[in-house]
Amino acid sequence: MIEQDDLDTLVQSLEAFFDDVHDEVTVIPDDFRGLRLRIVSSRFRLMDKSARREAVLDIVDDEEIAALALLSPEEVDGPDDVRIERDSEDLPLWADTLAEGSASPTLQVHLPSSRQEQLTPPIVATFYSLRGGVGRSTALAHAAYNLAAQGLAVLCVDMDLEAPGLAALFGVEAEAVERPGVVDILGSIDINGEVPTGFTDSFIRVPTADANSRLEVLHAGTISPSYARDLGLIDPEAWYREDFNPLRVLVDAIRELDVAVRPDVILVDSRTGLSPIAAPLLFDIADLAIIAFLPHPQARVGTSLLTRALLSARSSRATADGVRLTPEPRFVVSPVAPSEENFARAQQRALNWISEWLAPARDNEGNKPFDDLEEIIHVVGYNEEIASSDTARGASLHGAYEPIAQWIAGFVETAEVAGPGEASNEIIPSKLEVLESLGFTGQTADGQSAEDIRDIFVSTEAVAKALRSDTRLVIGRKGTGKTLLFRQIHFNERIKSVAVTMPAGEDPGPLGISAAQYTNLDKILIEHGLPWDVAWRALILLALLRDGHISRPGSLPELKAEQLSSTYRGQALLADVRSLLAIPDADVVIADWLGEVDESLDAPIYALFDGLDTGFNTDRGLRNRAVTGLLLLLNGEARAFKRLHFKVFLREDIFRSVDIPNRTHLRSEASVLAWNDQYDYLRLVIRQVWRSGEFRTYVEAALVQDDAGLAPERAFNFNTDIEYWPDDIVLAVWRVLVGERMSGGKTAFTQNWVWARLADVNEDHAPRHLIGLFEHAVEKERTLEQGAPYSRALIRPRALTEALDSVSEGALDALEEEFPELEEILQELREIGRTPFDEELSGEVELAREVGLVSRFTDGRYRVPDIYRRPLGMNRQGQQ
Repeated sequence: MIEQDDLDTLVQSLEAFFDDVHDEVTVIPDDFRGLRLRIVSSRFRLMDKSARREAVLDIVDDEEIAALALLSPEEVDGPDDVRIERDSEDLPLWADTLAEGSASPTLQVHLPSSRQEQLTPPIVATFYSLRGGVGRSTALAHAAYNLAAQGLAVLCVDMDLEAPGLAALFGVEAEAVERPGVVDILGSIDINGEVPTGFTDSFIRVPTADANSRLEVLHAGTISPSYARDLGLIDPEAWYREDFNPLRVLVDAIRELDVAVRPDVILVDSRTGLSPIAAPLLFDIADLAIIAFLPHPQARVGTSLLTRALLSARSSRATADGVRLTPEPRFVVSPVAPSEENFARAQQRALNWISEWLAPARDNEGNKPFDDLEEIIHVVGYNEEIASSDTARGASLHGAYEPIAQWIAGFVETAEVAGPGEASNEIIPSKLEVLESLGFTGQTADGQSAEDIRDIFVSTEAVAKALRSDTRLVIGRKGTGKTLLFRQIHFNERIKSVAVTMPAGEDPGPLGISAAQYTNLDKILIEHGLPWDVAWRALILLALLRDGHISRPGSLPELKAEQLSSTYRGQALLADVRSLLAIPDADVVIADWLGEVDESLDAPIYALFDGLDTGFNTDRGLRNRAVTGLLLLLNGEARAFKRLHFKVFLREDIFRSVDIPNRTHLRSEASVLAWNDQYDYLRLVIRQVWRSGEFRTYVEAALVQDDAGLAPERAFNFNTDIEYWPDDIVLAVWRVLVGERMSGGKTAFTQNWVWARLADVNEDHAPRHLIGLFEHAVEKERTLEQGAPYSRALIRPRALTEALDSVSEGALDALEEEFPELEEILQELREIGRTPFDEELSGEVELAREVGLVSRFTDGRYRVPDIYRRPLGMNRQGQQ
């Protein structure tokens, strides 16, 4: 590219030579190489073309000339006049767009998914591949069936004009023979200046499993001598350089059809390679450009240039404020040999390549708009049945392409309801009033009363089992609600209980067993040669004695527990333990006393154990010995107790780390708190927001007035306990709260986005993270709504995505505080800066895997989940 100073000098030299007042000198850098010159001068009247050229070459090097027009004044606008100026708008043609995509290290994009407003239908998705044989048309056909099954009206247009075949793929080739196709219609428009009357008669209905579905095909045409002749007259480059454009006329005519016949979605099957018609299909009419490729080295350079061209393109779709949008790229990796290893390798290579190709993209604020590459890439395995089928019919085959359909469906405007309309006769609170009324509790159990917990907690099957008297062990990941259940029992006035151990900071306090006391207890046991199950029996008895539930047998020495009550802890506790363990045959005496206590109780009483995960600080060996002793007691004589009910709340990774007989049997009897049901997880939020009267009024009015066909909601009694709401009701209320889809991706339903982002690598979901997400999101939405009202949901996607950063930081801080031994591996992850990654880790890898920080693929790569990735500064899949 010529420097500006050199260009100015050249123009001055030419103007000095062609110095007549009527002479015109125009010099423009070419997009690819050299210069484009147009000179009009009276000097040329007496010169032939060769002489004119020699005159210019005395000033300009021949190798620098890309285009040259040397004219006399009389020859202007004649056949020899060459247009060298750039178009006022970039043409969606291969040369122009590829050049534009390569011209800058960064490319500003205006993606449809980044806009708050929905696109007006129909949505146009162009399926394209640089090379053939990668399943482009197959992907289109199966995606079409999926979309039609969702109730969308779909029109598939065969623009592979040189090799048409879409009608055959849908099994309607016979019906297409007598109907005009794309080539006929474009030719008619070019000649007559308008679409032919009744052009929709060429839309061929495709049979589907649901007779009410609407799936149609507009075929390219029937191959014949006349088809070949008419195809030769198709000249997209000429259309885009002229004022009249038959392709745009056809697309606009479809968009302007009456709603009864207008499709919701147009799927365009494009010609492969650098076909002239393919460029505008991608760069001009497409809202989505779905690129099919196999990540073979042969495809890398070409698809890279294509992707950059897409990022630089501006389609004919414009927003209300006049911004022309960038076709949104999506990638189909196909066909991949069907094995886990091949899938992983193909996906990883595709992710690495695509991250490089999209790296230049920047949004209006200078940010990188493609954060979650996995959401815009879909890998399709080779399927013998699909490959050998004559058509794409067969519902069993459509599932592999469902994610592609979801990409497209995400851009179709739905009857999403955020609030009631103005026609309501009720007094409906405003959105801001509803937001102000929302409050969230329960990120931690601290300060929660039993009544509070009942109001906010969802009683799943695992929760109900945990509260049963015969369930002695409750296992769960950190943040799954173990301590909430502990408090629900311990602070329930109708239930007798003693807290043998409790999380630090609880009031009233536990026995006061700190990490130092556990160490001292361990030393006392070693002195007397006794195991930890004896210590636990002693601690249970002392807790019962402290709270006045039992009396000391006269045969035993006096104990401080019966004197100090609520101030009993620390040194007093250790003194009592020493006194008990000093008794001859202490293990037998203590065991007998505990058995007598069980027989003497006139009502059931719970011995509760919580806080065992943090009570030992970093001494994992001591923790394992102590927990092993407790579980041996739990799995032994505690089974025979009738009125003394044990309930141990234990983190799952700690349970897995101890070695006890019959551990599998003990676990099978335990309640495992794991939020594996997505709708139960959503109910946690719904239960909290449902406490707001404003929210209830808002939701009920919104759903009653909704025209989206939510008939079940109209008849539903919302006074029913949320635990018993059907899933579709939960989802309907959820969508009033946060909408149906994340506008940032247009591929993810909001419930799926939240479910995926809050999971650790073990697919565990912590209620505290969910509640924290919505607490932050509501706070952010209150601020955003005052500056930019948003009507599609109470909480916009932006508030959720920004809130995730705060929740992620809190989750990582809690992990670091709980497991200080992870410091080294966390620093390693920060330095690596991406996920997945191949580097070996030298820190506490097994612990990191246990607590959900990292997982390892079969090919040896590590992965960090979103909940921790962001605060660690790790990009996804190699994004820089």
